[in-house]
Amino acid sequence: MVHFDSTEKAEGTTESEKYLMQLCEKSFLSLWSYPNLFTDNGKSRCGAGKELCDLFVIFNNNIIIFSDKDILFQETDNIDLAWKRWYKKSIKKSAEQIYGAENWIRKAPDRIFLDEKCNKKFPLNISDFKNLNIFRVAVTKNTLPSAKKYFDKDDSPSFFFKNEFINHDENPEPFQIGIVNENKGFVHIFDEFSLNIIFSELDTVGDFITYLKAKEKLIKTKKLISYAGEEDLLGFYLEEYDFNEDNWPFFEDRQDPDEAVILTRGFWESYCNSERKESFEQLRDISYFWDSLIENFSFHILKGKTYHGEENMISHEKTIRILASENRVARGFLSKSYLDKYEVVEKDRRSSRIMASPSNRELLYVFLYYPILDNKDRDEYREERLQFCHYYALVAKYQYPKYRYIAVIATESGFRINKSEDVLILDLEKFGKKESILANKIMREERVLHDTKDIRLGETFQKKSKLGRNSTCLCGSGKKYKHCCLNG
Repeated sequence: MVHFDSTEKAEGTTESEKYLMQLCEKSFLSLWSYPNLFTDNGKSRCGAGKELCDLFVIFNNNIIIFSDKDILFQETDNIDLAWKRWYKKSIKKSAEQIYGAENWIRKAPDRIFLDEKCNKKFPLNISDFKNLNIFRVAVTKNTLPSAKKYFDKDDSPSFFFKNEFINHDENPEPFQIGIVNENKGFVHIFDEFSLNIIFSELDTVGDFITYLKAKEKLIKTKKLISYAGEEDLLGFYLEEYDFNEDNWPFFEDRQDPDEAVILTRGFWESYCNSERKESFEQLRDISYFWDSLIENFSFHILKGKTYHGEENMISHEKTIRILASENRVARGFLSKSYLDKYEVVEKDRRSSRIMASPSNRELLYVFLYYPILDNKDRDEYREERLQFCHYYALVAKYQYPKYRYIAVIATESGFRINKSEDVLILDLEKFGKKESILANKIMREERVLHDTKDIRLGETFQKKSKLGRNSTCLCGSGKKYKHCCLNG
């Protein structure tokens, strides 16, 4: 068992912040979502730091800064005045907080903390990520009843977007938004209605970020004149998005520089009634298995307790991040492949399944189901299973050389109440003749990916190439196993 410092996150201060945190943890998962971070700005004067933002999400070199404002909309006979007052306190204030947070992140990324006293540093090294992409999201509250009354009682209450509204301190028309500050970066503004729809559809960090990027690109080109509500823009996007290629063909298929896009009401409703949406939902249900797999690993990482690997959070996060990089559609196919095989492997058989990542052309998955005897020492079993993870990774690379990364996910064969999982991801870009000879030897002697027949318990346990902690590592590094891939 490996131990390192646990990560104790805040839970949000207000009910609104707690709800936002729940949405983000469900969609972006717990290893990458952090509420109420602080900077050490002002700590020397008053003994406490300054809040950075309400919610912070980091994934690869992408950061999402959330500002959540629960400002009462005080409706009066003068709806224009009521809107301007609310806009200033809610949207403008959120934008100011977001821009301030962004400035600090770029200027002092190593001075961010989990707690107000600034005793617990943010666990991931933001400085390691080059060319940060920062996305700004303002979450608003309390406009829905008044907006519904203003537009039409049967109409959507979400904000109407107009690209012509630029740099307004107070947007001139009620419940209509634009570009808060063109010079400081685009701020996405989600009210309660659109927020819930966005998170119900774009509930992986990759899907969410890809949508924000596409939206910003479309607005920046000035092709998007207006949209009637965030949900209609989302419906327009999802109707055409290519999940296999992770791109929006809209930009490639329409080259006319003078083409303008005006989205009226109805695009969201049209998407909801489409066959595409129906097919997507069928895949979505099974895809959450992949989320649960990631969250199980994340739970132990945040607690600072893992079975294998290095004694720090950063290396473990990097590994699990690869699994979380899969979009929702990819997670559906991966989950189905993993579970379909798991259900048919008998408890005394070693078996495996290979599947290419649906969204990463350099990544190949190996799902390994490894049997355990009832009287087997648990630690010995886990070491043995990890050894076979390395075996399968090397042989998979040998058989499918075009893949750079091999990810092996291992669990017990058969149905067990307290089953465990291991994940091993190797970068095998440098795979030469020596590694090929070793992989071929393992394939034959240990019957690893040798044929489609499952291996019965006991058939291969008397191994000729037992890998001990002090043995030379199989990856070809020349280091001892305990100093190399045992910590990988």
